Amino acid sequence: MRKRQYWPGLLALALLFIPLVATATSMRPQNVVDLVELSERIIVGNVVDLRDGFDAQGVPYTEITLRVTDSIRGANGSTYTFRQFGLLEPRTLPDGRMSLAVSPDGWPLFRQDEEVMVFLYQPASVTGLQTTVGLLQGKFSRVGDEFVNGVDNINVFHDVTIDPGQLSSQEEQLLRNPSAMKADAFVGMVRRAVEDRWIETGVMTHAK
Repeated sequence: MRKRQYWPGLLALALLFIPLVATATSMRPQNVVDLVELSERIIVGNVVDLRDGFDAQGVPYTEITLRVTDSIRGANGSTYTFRQFGLLEPRTLPDGRMSLAVSPDGWPLFRQDEEVMVFLYQPASVTGLQTTVGLLQGKFSRVGDEFVNGVDNINVFHDVTIDPGQLSSQEEQLLRNPSAMKADAFVGMVRRAVEDRWIETGVMTHAK
């Protein structure tokens, strides 16, 4: 009978290596102000490669490569590759043991050829692991002409104030009905929020 390897403590270890801002905020609701403000990179693209493995320290990872179609912040090349904690699926190790160190519940999952918009924290200083702001909340998948995150967009515009004079009619519709969030309108609004410094100038803020 093969012994199973459960990786006790690895999840806690990996969390320690994610930037402190991630560990402090990832479990609470994240709205668009948080997503923009806490992201080192904001990228729209297609998943062109998925692979997993263990790094030199034995930490399990999934490596995601995106073909970048729109770099709103921080991605200058035609592709961008990052690693998040956990394997794609359990695997048998060379010594016959079974590793169950898959990405934990709450981590975003990626599919080959999926079109996504991701808001990414800066990589962890020790492991280089990188994940999305608010985990499931910071990865949006394209479904038809809409973007939907892992919690059905319920927090995207919650407790957010945006100067209505800055919004187009399509962007106003985003705020009224985030559950049916048009992808092009959302990308355009986030781009303007970044380029025109909406958060820094008070155009887009947390509601008081």
